[in-house]
Amino acid sequence: MISRPLLSPFSGPNSVHFVVDWPGPVYHNGPIKMAGSNSLFLASASRGTFSLPAGARGWWHGKHLCEGPESEVALRGPKSNFLPMATGQGRAGAQFPPTFGTRPKTSEERNIMMNTLLSFGASVLLAGLPTVLGMLCLSAAGQTPTRRAADILGVRWSNPPKVVNPLAAHHTYHSAAMNVDVGYTIYLPPSYATNSVRYPVVYLLPGGGVDENYDAPPLLPAVDAANRTGKLPPMIVVFTNGGQYTRYYDSLDGSIMMETTIIRELIPHIDASYRTLATRDGRALQGGSMGGMGALKFAFKYPDLFTSAVAFCPAMLDADANMKRNPELIPALFNGDKTLFTKDSPAAMLVTNADNIRGRLAIKIVIGSEDGLLEWSEKMHASMVKLKISHELEIVGGVGHDFGTKGIYEHQLRALRYAADHFALPKP
Repeated sequence: MISRPLLSPFSGPNSVHFVVDWPGPVYHNGPIKMAGSNSLFLASASRGTFSLPAGARGWWHGKHLCEGPESEVALRGPKSNFLPMATGQGRAGAQFPPTFGTRPKTSEERNIMMNTLLSFGASVLLAGLPTVLGMLCLSAAGQTPTRRAADILGVRWSNPPKVVNPLAAHHTYHSAAMNVDVGYTIYLPPSYATNSVRYPVVYLLPGGGVDENYDAPPLLPAVDAANRTGKLPPMIVVFTNGGQYTRYYDSLDGSIMMETTIIRELIPHIDASYRTLATRDGRALQGGSMGGMGALKFAFKYPDLFTSAVAFCPAMLDADANMKRNPELIPALFNGDKTLFTKDSPAAMLVTNADNIRGRLAIKIVIGSEDGLLEWSEKMHASMVKLKISHELEIVGGVGHDFGTKGIYEHQLRALRYAADHFALPKP
């Protein structure tokens, strides 16, 4: 697909000459520029998709360019996390390994292909139609299988920490739904080892692109200190695996069962393995960004399991907005069916389950005034007002999605206090 290095109209080591063998959509997750002999040109500073016509020749320049789930054409930058469907060499000599046979054929390879075709034609004459049909079936059986949703979205089910956290432990449980071992990180309060009482549990759902280790190191020192000084009642904190970019859905192909594994496998595993208060009265959900969306979705869908939910800068984008930000998500999860995404969203679950949520579930949303996701929290706020569902919406002034220089952890510590205030613990 990509020919030998030529003189690029762009400067820098990321310029690569390309020749398109087949047309198709391409997904990119960073700034790129393209120019070619057919006046093809594209410049973008964010994620998106575009199509290349068959026979297009030219250059692409950028650090991130990778394939979408339906792509027949895809170029790869040095930092791409996806397998390339193109080959080539940058001006600075960066090698892009050939894959999928998309490079132009050498004369020797063309001779082999021609001989194979002639041989196949002879087999038609000698063996007859039944044999040929059998050969075609064998050929079809040897085709590359369709990529699973878990592979497309880059799910890593267990991620042991590279540095041991003295305040937490990383473990796995077996998911029967997916036949994989799934990782989680757990914090036990200081008093856990010295008595036999049962403790409430807060489940923290991570945001997109991170794993079960991400929030524990910066958050737990403050949590542990608050536990020891009595500023926070003792509780167990479980950091779940969010599957990278799953939005906490179950996929149609069964390779991602994020809702099923958290609700029906992880929670029972924690209750069976640790001294938890294994009822709704001692269980809460919290999360940030994608995890905030997941916390609200699960709490709204299963109000009988949780006393409270806190969502930080929740990523509650609708199906159309998700398609623009992450074009691979809905095709990978639901074969492109946006209605399946919508009907299981927090907004839909709120309306469907309003009578069971109202007066039973404590709900809080915390988001920055400069966060690009604010409009979705405001829509959720308006919906809860309309449905007469009590809740809190805290808009933090002057900060964006990352909550500024202080970060989100101060707000998370306050959120744990919020969860503690809504636990219904048995009296000693």
